[in-house]
Amino acid sequence: MLALFAQNTTTTTTTPNVDVPAGFVVIQGLMGLLFLAALIFTIIVIIKLFQTGQTGLGIVTIITTFCCGGLGILIAFIVGWMNANTWGIRNMMLAWTAVFVLYILVIIGGFVAFGAAMQDMINQIQKLQKTGGA
Repeated sequence: MLALFAQNTTTTTTTPNVDVPAGFVVIQGLMGLLFLAALIFTIIVIIKLFQTGQTGLGIVTIITTFCCGGLGILIAFIVGWMNANTWGIRNMMLAWTAVFVLYILVIIGGFVAFGAAMQDMINQIQKLQKTGGA
């Protein structure tokens, strides 16, 4: 996977002639898919909240998901685990936990892998600024 970061096969530029590693797109796509999975799991737990008569907590979870930096996702995760056996969603919660752990590992891996790539991009930008652009 680190080989993706060494290759400059995809050229996505914000400044002319600055190459972005192909792995950047892969990491962003993977993070997007993992976030989408977490959002789907959140919606399922919110539905369970309403089905079990916990309307107030369901509304708070919805509001905090969209208005408080995703706090509702954490609330749904905790409430889901607290009621996993009762609601019969233990396997889903295990999958959600795996998604959560994988998301964190992808973020850490992205920071590690992109450290050198970001330095190269900074050097390219500085070189372009010194030479007057493209």
